[in-house]
Amino acid sequence: MAGQEVHPYTPEGYVYPGEKAVLDRLEWFRDQKFALMMHWGPYTQPGIIESWGLSDEDSSWSRSDIDWIDNADKFKRQYWDLNKSFNPVRFRPDRWAELAADAGFRYC
Repeated sequence: MAGQEVHPYTPEGYVYPGEKAVLDRLEWFRDQKFALMMHWGPYTQPGIIESWGLSDEDSSWSRSDIDWIDNADKFKRQYWDLNKSFNPVRFRPDRWAELAADAGFRYC
């Protein structure tokens, strides 16, 4: 493996691991090919991207569909109050995992 590019973005001078346990785990990960990683929480109610919406520096991409950019204090108050209305009574992670497996995801 040493000296082989993992992908075109591998930094120059990257030191590949040499421990067998690490190499075995990396091989397992590469073999999985198709995965699902999902972030889900109260922030999904207004359709913002996780906590990035709280960073004014990221407002141009993290809350482009929400007109709270000019009133950051109001936005932050509303964001911190989302836990009061978040009630996922139809949350079925078992069904999500089943659908992902049926779609061919190798790990979730």
